[in-house]
Amino acid sequence: MATNSFKKAHDTASPTAFNIEINNCPHNSQEVFVIFDGVKDEINNELLAIKEGNGYATGVAIGIYNNDSERHIPINNKTNVYSITDKLASLKFIAKYVATENIVLPGRVEANAHFTLVYN
Repeated sequence: MATNSFKKAHDTASPTAFNIEINNCPHNSQEVFVIFDGVKDEINNELLAIKEGNGYATGVAIGIYNNDSERHIPINNKTNVYSITDKLASLKFIAKYVATENIVLPGRVEANAHFTLVYN
């Protein structure tokens, strides 16, 4: 992560797309949404906290976004609803570094997120 990508708090950098591919969805399910959970950042509790300590970056957290890269999904909140077709669904998201402070210091960035699938 290049810290010069951040000029002020709330700036984002390094968008990384990721997918959750679901197959064999429950027979009667027509829709699914996701809830991402993990340790919330202390400054912005809608973001995923990174590990702290020697060698780790500071002033930054991880934001999870819908595939359009515009709508942020707060930790422990529902995503958009996705349609299930033939027991299959492809859920597309983007993760970004988000500055939580005006000064971001370089270092390693590690975070863990878990997700729950909720079928309708």
